[in-house]
Amino acid sequence: MNFFAFLRRKTSAEQIRNQGVNAELKPLLPLYPPREVFIPETTRHYPRVASLAANGLGAYLLNAHVTAEVVSRMEQRIAELGFLARAQNGRFQTYRRGSEAVSLQTESLGEGILILLVSNCTDLLQALPDLSPPAPWQVFPNIDASGLGSLQGSLDYWWQYYWWPYWQSLTQEQRNEWLQDPAHPEAWREYVQVQEAFAGNDTESSA
Repeated sequence: MNFFAFLRRKTSAEQIRNQGVNAELKPLLPLYPPREVFIPETTRHYPRVASLAANGLGAYLLNAHVTAEVVSRMEQRIAELGFLARAQNGRFQTYRRGSEAVSLQTESLGEGILILLVSNCTDLLQALPDLSPPAPWQVFPNIDASGLGSLQGSLDYWWQYYWWPYWQSLTQEQRNEWLQDPAHPEAWREYVQVQEAFAGNDTESSA
């Protein structure tokens, strides 16, 4: 089972850490000896950056869904920072710069790419391009939002772990701008608005 399949079974970064070192992470242990890795406050927005200290790694984990173009820009930034020495560690492609390293694993999902990034370089977090997920109609161009009911399969997984956390990271002003943007298909704007209303009702009922 690859690491992305492992992540699909979890509901939070805390559960990932509490499961111990997964087999997918074991090849990375020599690269990231235990140490405290400072995660800047500015990285608390989407995508979430989680410490892997509980897994025995002096590193952080970043999981996002982006376009192929963003993956290329990210790899370019990594090279520009001087991470040039390459090695394969299990399913991860690792780039090294002295005692620092960046390990990447990718997988296709819809019309986009899942990125799993492990690193002990906090400077990299400030240099990464925008990792916001593509819009729903870009990821799943064959899905008609006007007839969409409950989410299933890949769309359900993407929505729960990538799109909705991203949406919740936006300010109310940013959400309103998105919902009112005429460049966005009306059916998807209406669907997102309905989902937001349902989420608001759930929050109110659980309070």
